[in-house]
Amino acid sequence: YEKAAYAGMAEGYFRLGVCYEIGIGVTADMDTSVKQFQKAASMDHPAAEHKMASLYLNGRGVPRDVNQGMTLLAKSAENWAPAGNELAFIYVNGLYGQTVDQKKALSYFPKAAEQGNLEAMKNLAIMLKDGAGGKADPQAALRWYLIAQKAGFNPPDRPTVIDGLKKKLKPAQIKQAETDADKWLAAARARNQQPAQ
Repeated sequence: YEKAAYAGMAEGYFRLGVCYEIGIGVTADMDTSVKQFQKAASMDHPAAEHKMASLYLNGRGVPRDVNQGMTLLAKSAENWAPAGNELAFIYVNGLYGQTVDQKKALSYFPKAAEQGNLEAMKNLAIMLKDGAGGKADPQAALRWYLIAQKAGFNPPDRPTVIDGLKKKLKPAQIKQAETDADKWLAAARARNQQPAQ
């Protein structure tokens, strides 16, 4: 990781930050960890931006700065699904002094879900099911629940929720949601099988 960092690779700096944060191969050192994360974030590494956002939001290793944390989290969310899911969750729940804003949350969950984040898929499905931030859409909610389920996300209430959604839909709508879920998964698998560019 040091060699990668010294060669100017953002991923190297990020991985070094993780090593120093939790003490892998070195003595844990939060100051050094933060410096590595900051370097990676300055190179537009989305996971490092997400990490720095978390550190600022919680005042861990750096002075607490919610504005800086939210700015970095929004930047990271452009390309990093976990950050998008977290940002949307913050707006749903009004965390870190943010105003509850379901419409804003609904603008972040879909992108994170499309990027393959299972938690975002579930959260988006809940919002679509309940009409939070917009009009209820049981067919779209079912589609995202099915995608998340087939991708491995199986919370205990899943069968009850899916059955409840199906009761609100016509057979053709259920079939379409199932078809759309399968198409999404097939396209996601195809993208993951493409050679790295």
